[in-house]
Amino acid sequence: RVRLGLALAAFFGAVLALGALGAGVGEVAAGDPDVWWVAAAGRLGSWLAPLATNTFSFTAPDRPWVFHEHLAGPLYAFGLEHGGTSFLSMLSLVGLLGTAALVLFAGTRWQRPNAHELFAGWCLALVWCLAVGLHGMNARVTILARLLPLAFVLLGFGERFERRHALALVGLATIWANLHGSFPLGPTILVAAGFEGHRRARWATALLCGLASFVTPHGLALHTLVYDYLVGGAATLDVVHTYVREFQPLWAVDPLTIVPELIALVIVSTIALLGLRSHPARTLLLLALVVLATRNQRHLPLVLLLAVPLLRPVLASWVPSWQGAARPALAVAFLPAFVLGGFAWLKSPAPEARGGAVVDALVARLPEGTKLYVPIDLGGRVAWAAHPRVHVFADPRNDCYPADVLREAYELGRPGQDPAWIRETLAARDVTHVLERAGSDVARALDAWRFVVREGEWVLLESPDAMALNRRASGTSGPPARRARR
Repeated sequence: RVRLGLALAAFFGAVLALGALGAGVGEVAAGDPDVWWVAAAGRLGSWLAPLATNTFSFTAPDRPWVFHEHLAGPLYAFGLEHGGTSFLSMLSLVGLLGTAALVLFAGTRWQRPNAHELFAGWCLALVWCLAVGLHGMNARVTILARLLPLAFVLLGFGERFERRHALALVGLATIWANLHGSFPLGPTILVAAGFEGHRRARWATALLCGLASFVTPHGLALHTLVYDYLVGGAATLDVVHTYVREFQPLWAVDPLTIVPELIALVIVSTIALLGLRSHPARTLLLLALVVLATRNQRHLPLVLLLAVPLLRPVLASWVPSWQGAARPALAVAFLPAFVLGGFAWLKSPAPEARGGAVVDALVARLPEGTKLYVPIDLGGRVAWAAHPRVHVFADPRNDCYPADVLREAYELGRPGQDPAWIRETLAARDVTHVLERAGSDVARALDAWRFVVREGEWVLLESPDAMALNRRASGTSGPPARRARR
């Protein structure tokens, strides 16, 4: 059993070390489409007065926007301005290691576990690591926000619940509501915890946490947005759930692409179902999250994260006891990832931003007032690099766009579109320039547009209307449109 315990810790450490290596290198973090618009919005707003309109797009510049990650915006802006993409790799590494440390605490140190609970905690931590550890290399706000529900479980389901716990939870709830839209989960956790003891205190704290969620610059608009995301019905969010993979149900995904996650989900779901009679509150809470993750796969990492503390007492009745010292096992599990990830971050060059230097060079050529169509996953990157000189067709913020604009943006990025529809759509939206991959349907459909330049796989095109406007402004007839392979 001593060898088995150390083997579990070593396996956890090996997987986590590989994830930390990827996080320290930072290619995934710098290539993420969301970090750029968070930083761009953080640069224009502040913690007390966040950006409240679309702003970056010419298709709907004045449309209201609930920037529910606004607490992170200035941090991302400051980090990218002063540290470049190395900031993203650092944030990715800190987020992964911080989450792993809290998972290990939840599984092996929380509430002074007995030998059986200790073994169960290691098993559940390993399930989390196998399914999430190698995928925890991004730098999105969620890497910070997921620590909050785990903290709620640790504080809310603790053996003792005193005033200091309640005050800490209300403070965390206030931060959560200003950091990420998943904040309603906090009071839900406390309601479930109330069925295991300290009911009045925990439910009163849940109410206070709910009230604290209104202490944001957005007020009721934030809660309306969260409600629409949860139950659907809003036209724009219907488009999001149709086109964005992470918002789609698990059955819409090729199962071969998420094999570890599916195996982990089956494991924790089975444990929860078998523990319904002995621990109904915590297992029902987890099963509700399983249903949510089945409908929206983006919640799957959250399920596996919270399964560690929630299911530890359930699994403890079925597993052998832990033999051997716990601290050496923790060192084996965590220190290799800390050392390898830190070394990778220190020695690796700054990762290339999404689109790379080629896209940066092409965007730098665009004139003032450009209305640019670029693939939606690059919209945030362009907003960071070129706003207010350039406005984009759409970007990955999604919920600040009308449904028709967002649907057009995603359809333009899909192969097999009719060339006439592409031309009509771009003309109707008054697009002046297109930055696309050479050979894409959009690039090949624009035969009448002026070829500006090609760099690598990217081509920059100018619309006939923009050409005519530039000629009138310069008082010349201008050069004829150049043709090039697209």
